[in-house]
Amino acid sequence: MHTKEHICPYGLRSKDLLERKGYKIDDHKLSSREETDKFKGKHGVETTPQTFINDNRIGGYDELREFFDMGEAGQTGTTYTPVIAIFATAFLMALGIVFGECKNICIRASRHNWVTFDRSSCVFC
Repeated sequence: MHTKEHICPYGLRSKDLLERKGYKIDDHKLSSREETDKFKGKHGVETTPQTFINDNRIGGYDELREFFDMGEAGQTGTTYTPVIAIFATAFLMALGIVFGECKNICIRASRHNWVTFDRSSCVFC
């Protein structure tokens, strides 16, 4: 379905795949839920997009990949791996700063006799 608010990602993928394989595309954009439901009923399918080559229905994006002997598509959903990596890196950097500053504070404190504890008793240093 193709509206102002939504463009079907599988439709874009199917179109891109067909273009990369050298096919000329005759794209019939379904612009409302009613058009989509009518199309599904007419062709007896549950999903869109549907690809037709020489008037033969191939199917959706997965079936199109199968048609071209391409196997399953890679990651298609949201992944949080980069976000986790960024937060882990930021955490480790902050931890390094805290421990580095603690050591500097303990050294300064022991030099100036600001505290009456031995630096070796500090759990962070």
